[in-house]
Amino acid sequence: MGILKNFTIRAVLLTILGLFCLLWCAVGLFSVHSLNALGEGNEIDRQLVNQMTVLSKGNDQYFRVVTRLSRVMEGRAAGNAVSADAFAPVQQALDNMKNLLAQFKAMAPGPMDAETANSVIANWQKLLDEGIAPQVSLAQQGTVEAYRRASQ
Repeated sequence: MGILKNFTIRAVLLTILGLFCLLWCAVGLFSVHSLNALGEGNEIDRQLVNQMTVLSKGNDQYFRVVTRLSRVMEGRAAGNAVSADAFAPVQQALDNMKNLLAQFKAMAPGPMDAETANSVIANWQKLLDEGIAPQVSLAQQGTVEAYRRASQ
């Protein structure tokens, strides 16, 4: 107790208050830093969600092309007269698929792993160039047999 004898109550209270304020500032700065880091993480998550949304929409357009094309070709195989207007929804879905691929390429790689993004782009482009586009063109120009050979 003899150590505290030379300090006044005012000095001790001001020192304690000063340490408390210093601690409060440190906690506030750490909170601001943590919230900024959390915000950056949320931005990365938002970009990944946008990429996955475009990928999902592209997948949906692929199945729309396949489904609509198979309906038109089933009608042709059944002997129904198929006009050029019957291929309009197929072409629209194919164009949407191409636009979504271009949109995904513009977003890539973003926060996604570059190798994964490039693999997705390459497989999507291959599916479009070697799978869907030739089937649509053969269906529009050729016979049912030519379409079936290409689709197998």
